[in-house]
Amino acid sequence: MTFVCWQSLNDNDWARAPLEAAIPLLPEPPAQPSPGAPGPFAFANKDYVATMLKEAGWKGISIQPWLGRITIPGDTVAEAASFMVELGPTARLVAEAGIDLSHVEDLLANRLAAHIDKDGRVTMPAAAWIASATAP
Repeated sequence: MTFVCWQSLNDNDWARAPLEAAIPLLPEPPAQPSPGAPGPFAFANKDYVATMLKEAGWKGISIQPWLGRITIPGDTVAEAASFMVELGPTARLVAEAGIDLSHVEDLLANRLAAHIDKDGRVTMPAAAWIASATAP
């Protein structure tokens, strides 16, 4: 078996950027999720992943880092910002606080401008684990 899972939120600018753009507009910062809590970063801790696989009976466990860049959907910075604020917890936090999503998009677009590639697309650092194991 082989699978890929995200490393921590702090290691994934693409996921952290929309939250950081929204936080100044929120009445209070969002609570940090508990380690291993359901969500895209549930397997951020490679030791947790290794232990889970071992306890499930898998053998030959290997967890290797992958560091690279991902291209954010959208042909422009504005389109990328619009996509990103609707992905993950940012949209929910902003809606609950009654904040106009366009304010977050504007703040995020300013940050994304530093990540434009030669084709005009937004690419951002990403970090994942490539985990593999053999059946018991």
